[in-house]
Amino acid sequence: MGIMFKVAPFNLFSLGGGMPSLISEKALSKLFSDLKMRLKFVNYIEITLKTNPDTF
Repeated sequence: MGIMFKVAPFNLFSLGGGMPSLISEKALSKLFSDLKMRLKFVNYIEITLKTNPDTF
């Protein structure tokens, strides 16, 4: 059995390193859906995607 602990709901999610430039809208949607099922978020979470403008 894993260790259980309480974690406050997340109020910020940041994804960077150029990866958001390469991931499809469908994949991002799945990522956020999966995260929402596994983690707790506040009602109005701030989401930041840091992309690389030189990708395209």
